[in-house]
Amino acid sequence: MKNAYWLETYGCQMNKAESAALEKELIEYGYIPAHSPDDADVVIMNTCSVRKSAENRIYGRLGVYTALKKKKNFHLSITGCMAERLKDELIRQVPAVDSVVGTFDKKILPLILSGGGKERTEYTFSKFHGNGASAATFIPIMHGCDNFCTYCIVPYVRGREISRAPEELFEEIDHYLGRGVKEITLLGQNVNSYSHGETDFAGLLSLIAGRVPENIWVRFLTSHPKDLTDGILDVLSSSPVFCRNIHLPAQHGSDRMLAAMNRRYTRDYYMNRVRSIRRILPGATVTTDLMVGFPGEEEEDFRQLLDLMIEADFSESFTYYYNPREGTEAFKLGETVPHEVKITRLQEVIELQKKISRSLRKQEIGKTATVLAENFSKKGEGQLLGRTGQNEMVVFPVPAGRTGGSPGDFFKVALVSLSGNTFKGEVQS
Repeated sequence: MKNAYWLETYGCQMNKAESAALEKELIEYGYIPAHSPDDADVVIMNTCSVRKSAENRIYGRLGVYTALKKKKNFHLSITGCMAERLKDELIRQVPAVDSVVGTFDKKILPLILSGGGKERTEYTFSKFHGNGASAATFIPIMHGCDNFCTYCIVPYVRGREISRAPEELFEEIDHYLGRGVKEITLLGQNVNSYSHGETDFAGLLSLIAGRVPENIWVRFLTSHPKDLTDGILDVLSSSPVFCRNIHLPAQHGSDRMLAAMNRRYTRDYYMNRVRSIRRILPGATVTTDLMVGFPGEEEEDFRQLLDLMIEADFSESFTYYYNPREGTEAFKLGETVPHEVKITRLQEVIELQKKISRSLRKQEIGKTATVLAENFSKKGEGQLLGRTGQNEMVVFPVPAGRTGGSPGDFFKVALVSLSGNTFKGEVQS
């Protein structure tokens, strides 16, 4: 198989969007997708560096490819955030790696593989980022981060904030709407710091609402609490295209920990944002990220984190324990919380969130929700798996005799019971 590529993607939705754009570039250069790594002439790993566990997983995969190289010849290229962080050190650590292409050069990787191209010093957006094969797509609107939270490697591997021109965004939005996409997720390390000319994030949302049909859903990820204004929430409330779910990473509930993390807000400020969401967007769900075990975290700090979870009533939390990342300010603090304490605290957070989530979901049973079907369920023949505007998963059977019941369709679904974190539903006529 000549010029066949195999692309693996790790990490966030931004990486997934950039991998989809990279595939388009590869195909334009004459590459074709391989059926497996065994068939590939080029293997590309688009990597994540946000946590040590992500890098450890990639190192494990590199071990697999090192073994495969003893059996066949192929080009092994590493791109993305881990490549940006380690650069040529990665080749010294893993000699099987043939090329390391950082975040800013990802777009021109096909040219680099062909023996041309020079490193760029400024990030540029691709024209299109989706694969056009599903009802939902990711569209990056900005890149990078200027916040420099003390634990976070992202500003160092993604660079400073760059916002995409509105007209470029609209071209991509129109492109996918013309191909039947029903849901668009706007992406950025901090979407609500978007700023291009005189257009801020609220202004961009207003423009999008004015050109997207009302039967299309629009989501966005991720928001920084300090930049989530009432003006943004007012725009969200003004149009039915915007889904009623806000992902608002809190990270912690202790002011002392928030200051040490350089989050630039207090617990009271954060809760003010949560109350504004629920006042301006009735029925909206709020999800979050929470970290335990940051250097200096005491038992009282941890209790304040648990209290925040109860007060904020998060529908879901993405939880993790602190991983020191070399190159960040927090790395200099060392590890002050024993690993076993981190694990114990993390488990307590997980159990509390399960209790809160189940309580909130039980309150939804008996209600009817609009659901966008995403896939056929793997657990039941004739079952569709979809998501509500509040980002809740629902599995439901397609009614007998119904035409057009497939992924990409909207359904009115009665939520009749729960199975784990997923609602079981029945389609309403």
